[in-house]
Amino acid sequence: MTFLEAVNRVLRAESIISGDDDDLTSFAQTQHDAAINLAKIAVQDELTSLIAEEVLPFENATGTLTLVTDQRTYDLAADFIRFSDPCPILLKEDGAGNSDNTYMSFYKGGEDQIKKDFLDYREQSGTPNYFYMTTPTTVTVKTIGVFDIPDSNVNADVYRYYYEKDVSVTLETDDLPFNSIEAQTFARLCARHFKYLFATKQVREGLFPQGIDGDPTIQSARASLMKLLRPVKAVNNYGRHYA
Repeated sequence: MTFLEAVNRVLRAESIISGDDDDLTSFAQTQHDAAINLAKIAVQDELTSLIAEEVLPFENATGTLTLVTDQRTYDLAADFIRFSDPCPILLKEDGAGNSDNTYMSFYKGGEDQIKKDFLDYREQSGTPNYFYMTTPTTVTVKTIGVFDIPDSNVNADVYRYYYEKDVSVTLETDDLPFNSIEAQTFARLCARHFKYLFATKQVREGLFPQGIDGDPTIQSARASLMKLLRPVKAVNNYGRHYA
C-alpha cells in the first residue's frame, strides 16, 4: 500500500470521499485539500510512533561508496538511519559485486577522536583502513570520513556497507512498510487518528475524553497491528499443539 492509497483509505473510512467518488490521484488535488493534509499527518504520526516505540523496525538495506583520489568525506545513502551492525565495516568489492575480504574498520569516537589520535588525518594519504562518522554539511544526509585519504592507487575502489533504512513516507508513491493485511489494519488506526484531528474542539472532547493515546479504539487498533507484526506466534493455551 502506497502513502496515497493509505490516505484514500483513511478518507473513505471517514466518508470524506464516499460512494462513487473517485479516489484521489494526487496530493495536489484541491477539492479535499484540508482533509488530505490531516490524513497525511495521521499516517506519518502513527508510523513515527510505531518506529519510536520499536514496534516497527527499520528495514535492512545495502549501500556502496566509491573512493575518489584526495576525497576524505563521503555521503551515505539518503535513507540511511544507522549501520546494521554494532561494529560496522566497509567491505571492498572485487568488481563483480563480491567482497575481496579487504575492509575498513569503524573508528569509534568519530572525527573528534581521530583528530586527537592522528594530527594529520586530513592530509595523510594512502589506502584507507578506517572510517568514522563526521559532522554532515546538511541535516538530511549523514556522512563518513576515511583514513587514510585515498590516493590514486585506490581511486574508484567500491566499498559496500549494510544499514538500516528510513521507512517513513513523504511522497505519494512511497510504500508503507507493511504487507496487505498489516496495511489495512494500519489504515484503520490512521482513520481514527484522522477523526481526532478533523473534529472540532467540542466533538473532540466528546469522542476523545482521554485524548488520542488513551482512546480505546486507537489502543485496540494498535494492539491488533502489533500482533500482526509479531514475527513468532505467541504461545497460548488454545489451538493445536504439535509434538
